[in-house]
Amino acid sequence: MTDWKKSFGISQTAIALYRNCPYAYKLKYFNKKQPVMWDFSVLDVGGYAHDAIDRYYRHHYDPTAIKSYEDILTYSYEELANIWDITLKPEQLKQAYICLENHAKWEFENIKNNICTAPLTEVKIAADGFFGIIDYIDLPKNLAIDWKTGKSAYLSYAYRMQAAVYKILYEHEYNMKLTHFKFFFLYPNEWRTVRYDSPKQQQVEHDVVTLKNAIEEARENDIFPKQPRTPKACNSCEYRNYCGGNEEDDEEEENIEI
Repeated sequence: MTDWKKSFGISQTAIALYRNCPYAYKLKYFNKKQPVMWDFSVLDVGGYAHDAIDRYYRHHYDPTAIKSYEDILTYSYEELANIWDITLKPEQLKQAYICLENHAKWEFENIKNNICTAPLTEVKIAADGFFGIIDYIDLPKNLAIDWKTGKSAYLSYAYRMQAAVYKILYEHEYNMKLTHFKFFFLYPNEWRTVRYDSPKQQQVEHDVVTLKNAIEEARENDIFPKQPRTPKACNSCEYRNYCGGNEEDDEEEENIEI
């Protein structure tokens, strides 16, 4: 049996996929199958924008020298040019620029309001069986942010799961209670905040730990059933071409909504 217990940790993305279907989780993480319907252009824009913002903070962050948001934007554009790939389409590049512009405006407001502590960026943390990369942490302000580059700016269940995982990681790493987590949707320039004291979020936190334990048990026993969370889940599954659907053709199993 493959020793899957040696993995680095379980990410929010992995938990969300296992929640949708354990077998799809196995196909991605252990059979290394490529998704069949993924729009890689979304990934490209997000990757370039994240990298450019991270490089800005690492190479250029100096509140005393910044006089306008255009200064931040100039540095961010320079960093984007350093990592730009000729295969990036013009419309993707334009979207990345818009993301950087909205970030620069927000960052300049921070500087004007004397929020000038050098942040931690792209922070990799593994703790309690979880793993994640937090985009932005300002420890004196007890503030954690994740940059999003898509157009949708509502707090889906997946975003709430991400916030739950990051709370566990943040509090383990810094020994400070995190009261809320912010998502900045850069492309539409919108903020969304997850408050950890809400009953809905507390339930999500419980679900995340339950799912993590279920994944660890599945690894231990090498059992990943074809069990989609909803009857229509297979239609939108990015790994449906590999599995052939649910093996239980004559009997519909009850799937518990987690």
